[in-house]
Amino acid sequence: MAEELLRKRVKEGYVKAPSESDSVWKDECAYTYGNAFSVPVGEGEEGRKGGVLVSLKTWVAYSEEALSLAESEGVFLRIRKRKVKAKAKGGEAAEGDPVTEFALGTANGFKLDEQKYDVEEDLSLLLLPEKVEIALPPAGDGVDVPLAVTECVKAIVEHKDGHTEAMISEWREELKETKYAAALIQVLCERPVSSRASDWACAACGAKKNLWLNLSDGYIGCGRPNFDGSGGCGAALRHYEDAGGIYPLAVKLGTITPKGGDVFSYAPDENDMVINPLLAKPL
Repeated sequence: MAEELLRKRVKEGYVKAPSESDSVWKDECAYTYGNAFSVPVGEGEEGRKGGVLVSLKTWVAYSEEALSLAESEGVFLRIRKRKVKAKAKGGEAAEGDPVTEFALGTANGFKLDEQKYDVEEDLSLLLLPEKVEIALPPAGDGVDVPLAVTECVKAIVEHKDGHTEAMISEWREELKETKYAAALIQVLCERPVSSRASDWACAACGAKKNLWLNLSDGYIGCGRPNFDGSGGCGAALRHYEDAGGIYPLAVKLGTITPKGGDVFSYAPDENDMVINPLLAKPL
């Protein structure tokens, strides 16, 4: 039955492989906060299996709550992801070691997300309105998936997420490059910074969220408080002021990647998020 339905959908035009120039939304729902890491909720017919459902015709991702906004008939690729701790060479989960140098991805520096975690992915096909689900690859149930469907799934999985790319591009266009990166003052860090996020804390109040690492001396402090009392205690800004305004750049912990990070300039003539093309240098 499942094989017949798939072939029927292909003939009806519900399966179309995207080209490199097409926009594919596959990581987040286009209408809700659901994403590929969304976990299953409930059981049975009323339960949700998690992840996102990408239309093989329009390449738009839906959460199960928003699936009613899609065409009532079609084929959808369910993408479910989960993070698991990366295994060390001996097979045990890799533990973070204290950071003894400001560097990205080195043995003694900050560990990148891809070094700390592996991402496992489960794929399946959902046929609507029948609500027939087929595991990928088929789990010994004899379903012969048509080549057109296989090629479409492969193209979607290998495609860059269009929503994410658009957001990054728009964000980068709005930001300006800081003029303080090249001559940034560097001083010895007084205390080693752990590579484990659970060890990070504001030096002033001990908070664990919204933390900023000063790129000159390694000071970790909270971001500024919001009008409603949330945010932080403002220690990162106060540290900049107490140091005489000579350590202007700070990066938000948890955002550092090989491509950059969220950097703020406290310098009065910038006082905004900025692009730091030399971020790897102080790290």
